[in-house]
Amino acid sequence: MRQKNLRDATKDNKSDIKLFAMSLAMLVSYSLTCWVLYQFTCCFNGHYNDDGWYFAIMEFWFYAADLNFLLPPWLLLITSTTVRREFKKTF
Repeated sequence: MRQKNLRDATKDNKSDIKLFAMSLAMLVSYSLTCWVLYQFTCCFNGHYNDDGWYFAIMEFWFYAADLNFLLPPWLLLITSTTVRREFKKTF
């Protein structure tokens, strides 16, 4: 019985790691997509100045924070992990 519980716990840890890795990959891809779209809007709207890439990246992060671009991946990461654990406890 103890061996079975240990095997189930190991299986749960592996699936939690996979879930976290998938959520992290989604966060990175979503951030990169937002960054690319922001670069296009900067080019078309003429927001670039002579401060270079550092200014563009910092401006993107402020822009993303203001518009809550990064909220959906974090929300998905938190809720999916929490719902999954609560579902396992209940059933």
